Amino acid sequence: MFPTGLPSPSPPPPAQEPRPAASDVHNDSNVSLTASKKRKINSSEKEDIDSISSSPKAICNSSSTTSSSSSSQQQQHIQKKLRFEDPLDLIGLDVKMAEESCNPAESCSKARNVFLPGGVGHHANGLTKSAGSATFSNSKPGAAKKLVIKNFKEKPKLPENYTNETWQKLKEAVEAIQNSTSIRYNLEELYQAVENLCSHKISAKLYKQLRVVCEDHIKAQIDQFREYPFLCYKFIFCVLLSFLFVVSQAFGSTIVINPEKDKTMVQELLDFKDKVDYIIDVCFMKNEKFVNGMKEAFETFINKRPNKPAELIAKYVDSKLRAGNKEATDEELEKMLDKIMIIFRFIYGKDVFEAFYKKDLAKRLLVGKSASVDAEKSMLSKLKHECGAAFTSKLEGMFKDMELSKDIMVQFKQHMQCQNIPGNIELTVNILTMGYWPTYAPMEVHLPPEMVRLQEIFKTFYLGKHSGRKLQWQSTLGHCVLKAEFKEEFAIFIYIYIMYLQVSLFQTLVLLMFNEGEEFSLEDIKLATGIEDGELRRTLQSLACGKARVLTKIPKSKDVEDGDKFSCNDDFKHKLFRIKINQIQMKETVEEQASTTERVFQDRQYQIDAAIVRIMKMRKTLSHNLLVSEVYNQLKFPVKPADLKKRIESLIDRDYMERDKDNPNQYNYVA
Repeated sequence: MFPTGLPSPSPPPPAQEPRPAASDVHNDSNVSLTASKKRKINSSEKEDIDSISSSPKAICNSSSTTSSSSSSQQQQHIQKKLRFEDPLDLIGLDVKMAEESCNPAESCSKARNVFLPGGVGHHANGLTKSAGSATFSNSKPGAAKKLVIKNFKEKPKLPENYTNETWQKLKEAVEAIQNSTSIRYNLEELYQAVENLCSHKISAKLYKQLRVVCEDHIKAQIDQFREYPFLCYKFIFCVLLSFLFVVSQAFGSTIVINPEKDKTMVQELLDFKDKVDYIIDVCFMKNEKFVNGMKEAFETFINKRPNKPAELIAKYVDSKLRAGNKEATDEELEKMLDKIMIIFRFIYGKDVFEAFYKKDLAKRLLVGKSASVDAEKSMLSKLKHECGAAFTSKLEGMFKDMELSKDIMVQFKQHMQCQNIPGNIELTVNILTMGYWPTYAPMEVHLPPEMVRLQEIFKTFYLGKHSGRKLQWQSTLGHCVLKAEFKEEFAIFIYIYIMYLQVSLFQTLVLLMFNEGEEFSLEDIKLATGIEDGELRRTLQSLACGKARVLTKIPKSKDVEDGDKFSCNDDFKHKLFRIKINQIQMKETVEEQASTTERVFQDRQYQIDAAIVRIMKMRKTLSHNLLVSEVYNQLKFPVKPADLKKRIESLIDRDYMERDKDNPNQYNYVA
C-alpha cells in the first residue's frame, strides 16, 4: 500500500508490521473454542505475490473466531490464495478478505475487519493517507481464505492551497539557486511535492511558471549589464582569467610530466613563461589577478612531478655557467639567470636543487671549468635573496675555501723559499672544509717520490699553523701540467719541440711511467699506479683513443680490453703547444642520481627531527594536530603525513618526547 495514496515511480516501502506466525486450528470434538488466530501467507501465496513485480505489499492482521467441528476435520491446514479480480490502480487499494468453503455448496457470510499499516494520517507533503476497509466472511473450519483487492471508488484529492504552497516553496528554491544562496527546504520534499503535482496533471502550469521565473532572471541580468557595463566587463574578465589558468596548467603539465622532454624541459618552460608574460603585459596591462593566476598555474603543474624539475634546473644552470659556453654575453647570461630564478620560485623541492647545484659547482671550482666567477657569485646572491642565508651557507663556504687556499699557497711558497727546499715541481693545494663540499670516496694511488715528499712538506707546514686538524688527500680531484718533449727527424736533423699537457692526476701517473720504459701492458700499469680498474680503463682510453692520442694502443680499438699494450706515440703532433686532454667522465648513472636524492631525503629527516624537537622544547606539551601544523609551517619542503608520523615515533623511541598517559593524542617534551 502507498502511504500517501499518490503514484510514485519508485515508492518507498512502508514500515511493515511483524508478520504473525501461522497456526493450525485444532478442533476438539467435545470443546468449542473461540479464539483470535493470526494467519501467515504460505509459500504458494508468496509465489502469487512475487509474480506481480510492481504491486504493493499488503500486510493484514486478521482475527477470526473458530468453532468446534467434527473430529474428522481436525488438524487440517487452512489454505489461502490471493486473487486480483480487477485491474490494479496505483492511486489506492481496497482490501477484502472472503472465505470460501472447500465444498462449493457451502458459503461464508461473516465479515471481519482489516486494518492497513499506518492507519490514516498525513504525509510530509500534506496529502492524506487512505485506509482501506475489508470484511472477512466466516466459514467453517478447513475452508479456503481468499484475498480480494479492489480499487478505490474515488481518487484522493490534493488539500486546499497545496498547489500554491508548493509553487511558493519551489519559487523560493529557484531564486536561491539564482542568487547563490542556501535552500531552506529539503530537496527530497520538493521533489515529492512536484511529483504529486505532476500526477494530478498540473505539470504544464508548473512548467510555464518556472519558465517565467527563469526568463525574468535572465532579463534582469541583461538589463543590469546594460545599465552597469563594468559588470559585463567583470564577467568577461573572470572568464578570461579562468581560461588562462586552465590553458597554462594543461600546457605546462605536458612539458613537465613527459620524461622524453627532460633534456629540453627547462628551456621549454622558460619559453612558455615568456609567452605568457607577453600576453599578460600586452593584453591585460599586467593586471595583478592575471599575474597571480599565472603564478598559481605554474606552481601547480611544475610540482606534479616531484624533485625532477629541481634537478633539471640545477643541471641547466651548470651548463650555462660552465667554461666553454659561448652562447651568450655577460648581460644575456645575467638575464637568463633571472628567468631561471623565476622558475626556481615555483618548485617545492629546493633542497634537491641545492644538492645537485652544489655537486656541479664543486666540479666547476676544483677543475677550473667555471666560465665566470662574477656570474657564479651573482647566481649565489640570487639564491641567497630568494631562500635566505641558511640555504647558501655551504655554497658560500665553498667560495671561501677557494679564497683561503690562495692565501695559504702564497704563504707556502714563501716558506719553501725560506727553507731553500730544492725541487722542480710546483705544488698547489686547495684546502676544502668537509662539511661544505660534496662527499668524495678516497682512492689510494702510488705517487712518484717527488710528489710524496712535497705532500709531507705541505702537511708539516699546514698542521704547524692549524693544530688539531686532519688532512685527507683526494687524488680523484687532482690535475697536473706536464712538460713533454717530442722529437721529429728531418733528413739528418732532429728537432725537439716542447708541449704542455694539462691532464688529470691519473693521466699524469700513467704518462710518467713511459719515462722509464717503452711499452707497458694494462696489468703493468694497474700494478704500478694502483688506480682502480674502471678508472684506469677510462684514463687509458682518453690518452690512446681520444682526439689527442699521446699513447698508441695495440691492438687499435675504441675500448680498452685485457691484454692491450700501450706505448708512447713519437709521431704525435698538434698545432697548439698547450693541450688539455679531457678525462673521459663516466656519465651520471641512475644509481648516482638515486644516491643524491637519497642523501636529500636523509637530510630532510634530520630537519624534521630538529623542527619537532625545537617546537616541543618551546611548547612543552602539544597535541598531535597542532604539532603537525607547526612543523609544516617551519619546513620548506613537502612532507607526507605518514613520514612525519614516523619521525615523531622515532623521537619517542629515542626519549626526546613521550605520549601523555591520559591522552594518547598529546605529547610531552622530555627534558
